[in-house]
Amino acid sequence: MKLMHSAFLGPQAFTALYWMLGLSNKSLAIRLNSIVARFRERGMNKFASTAVFTILSLTAIGGHAQVVELEEVQGQQFQRNYPLEDRGAVAFHIPLPVGVWTSIRGSTSTTSATNSRMKEIYLASIEKSSLNALFYVRAKTDGTPVRWLDEPCKGEDFLYKNDYGMKLWDQRCLTIRQSAFLQNSNNKAQQITRDIFAKQGVKFEPNALSVNFTTYTRGGKYLAISIAIFPSNYGLDAPNAASPVTSTWHRSNYQTDPQKIRFLKDLSDWAEKYSTVLIKSFDQDKQQNEEIPAFSWKQ
Repeated sequence: MKLMHSAFLGPQAFTALYWMLGLSNKSLAIRLNSIVARFRERGMNKFASTAVFTILSLTAIGGHAQVVELEEVQGQQFQRNYPLEDRGAVAFHIPLPVGVWTSIRGSTSTTSATNSRMKEIYLASIEKSSLNALFYVRAKTDGTPVRWLDEPCKGEDFLYKNDYGMKLWDQRCLTIRQSAFLQNSNNKAQQITRDIFAKQGVKFEPNALSVNFTTYTRGGKYLAISIAIFPSNYGLDAPNAASPVTSTWHRSNYQTDPQKIRFLKDLSDWAEKYSTVLIKSFDQDKQQNEEIPAFSWKQ
């Protein structure tokens, strides 16, 4: 069995892993969420990831699930909307901010336990051989309805959070958190993405802020999007740190810097505007006409 790691490891990744393994054991899922929450409260996301992947790997022994990864054609360009297709039909319309977004890599995963399919795609905004932003999209596109078990807004390691007042089986969550971008040398998906950028001569900063939106319903619809935004592209510092809690962007540290406070306020306002259009697209199951400006900021 092959476990696939996302470029931005957040709550969405754990939901997908429950799905890929076909886990029906609610108590195990709750226990996994508890483990993740404890590590994250201490700013130890890396260890939380390792713990969950280890437990799920052990759970998967015995062929309980089957995962197949299919690479998609790179280099396709999109503007304003990305039609997430599966088996010849559009499963979701993903609104895109103004600009040209280029597909970097993608995959389709299937599980024998639920006969379900999950699609992933990476879309990059590139300017002068420099990565301006990266979209990571994950969605359930077909198969048996699945009851999602994670709570993406649960935790305290966020720079911004909005749960829209939703409950366990009908989740809608927007968060912003600091992220070490493509820096896990043991993560195959990150390694593949790094190699693609290297071959294309695209440069990127190692630290980012990740804007994350997750929504799912009792009927089994699931969509998660992570958008990597790089503070250094806007003239702000984003130094490497030995651990998340020592980063200047950690929730306990950034508030001493008025520029960072203003940046996060503007980024969260932009994220809310984006999520409004995304929610309409998700609920109405059609492309939206509203234009979403690209995030911009000046000191």
